[in-house]
Amino acid sequence: MKKKFFVVAVVFFSSYTQGQDTAAITLDEVIVTANKTEQKQSTTGKVITIIDQACLKRNAGRTISEILNYQSGIFINGANNTLGSNQDFYFRGSSTGNVLVLIDGIPVGDPSQINNGFDLNSLSIPSIERIEILKGAQSTLWGSDAVSGVINIITKKKGTKKISPSVILSFGSYHTGRAAAGINGTISNFSYNVSHSYTRSRGFSSAYDSTGSKQFDKDGFRQHNFQARLGYRWSPDLSISSLLSSGTYTADIDAGAFTDDRDFIATNKNNLYSIDAAFTRSKRTLHFINSWSQAKRTFKDDSGHVGGFANYAAAKYTGSSFISELFADIHLSGNVSLLAGIQSHWQKTDQYYKSSSSFGLYETAIGDSAKTNNISFYTSFLVTWVGKLNTELGFRYNLHNIYGNNSSFSFNPSYTIDDHKKIFISDF
Repeated sequence: MKKKFFVVAVVFFSSYTQGQDTAAITLDEVIVTANKTEQKQSTTGKVITIIDQACLKRNAGRTISEILNYQSGIFINGANNTLGSNQDFYFRGSSTGNVLVLIDGIPVGDPSQINNGFDLNSLSIPSIERIEILKGAQSTLWGSDAVSGVINIITKKKGTKKISPSVILSFGSYHTGRAAAGINGTISNFSYNVSHSYTRSRGFSSAYDSTGSKQFDKDGFRQHNFQARLGYRWSPDLSISSLLSSGTYTADIDAGAFTDDRDFIATNKNNLYSIDAAFTRSKRTLHFINSWSQAKRTFKDDSGHVGGFANYAAAKYTGSSFISELFADIHLSGNVSLLAGIQSHWQKTDQYYKSSSSFGLYETAIGDSAKTNNISFYTSFLVTWVGKLNTELGFRYNLHNIYGNNSSFSFNPSYTIDDHKKIFISDF
């Protein structure tokens, strides 16, 4: 049985919940990438919240999870716990795995986890330009993971000068210190933005000492983040950009909510590499994007003082994703545009676990058999009828090697009342 959802709403300045004086911002001034290409917010019926650069600077001492946790409809369990804590994402009532996280429009996740969730601990605030939050189902354009919404984390791009250095230092409670340094600029046809950040915290115990007498140890955190965004314009029509993002952190963790563990260490490494070639001519833009991402999680627990079944345990989880996507944005006329594309998404996981107990050594592994591949075809029409009335029509067809074939569609008209208000209808 197919289910339909029908929503009618009036949006009063949905663009910026933080970071700017809303009296000075209009819908026409806000550029968003909700439909994979840049457009004015007044021309889309999607409900979008933007966390802008001004807001991120004012919250430089917080993590991304803490900032997102302040947004309406979003709850991140563990956002205010010790750094490196496992975090569960709840968006408009749905759990982790039903909200799609993007970095510069590229889906990121960890196939080694059941819900394919992305570890927000891996990102650093100084490398981010803004965050776009799309509420509601976005599966037609962005894929099946976007059931309740999309969070698009947009990284910093080129600078306007030839050389623009920057340094950020902060220090807070629990001996938490952050340092970030970067350099960006544009030289002729070449543009660049390179940054590195380091975070260290003595932390506090994530387990609760209910008696106050057990002297639980503090759970520390160490993190390195490196990011490089490079671009080159070969001609007025052709440009190429690439992104390298690498984050590594080590966190001390506990055995449970009320059980301390002095030698339980988790290490997480996340790498993302992408290249985007864009060709534009006569109001037509063709994008070809290739990206590869990998998440590696390791857990080592050799704490015999905790007790339990095993006196030693080690686990390694690796998830890899390769996405290749080709899409075109075509302005058919003054008031009609078409977006159409094809995407191939390949995922693989390797997992290994070893423990030692009074019963001896136990080992298990998952190898090359844990693979999936999905090929998707999608299209979206945007029609502007009378200047302020817009209609979006979308369709997507998936061919999955395990779950078979399925399709989805969307119908999303909207009407801009004035510079600060609009009404929309969503049917999907």
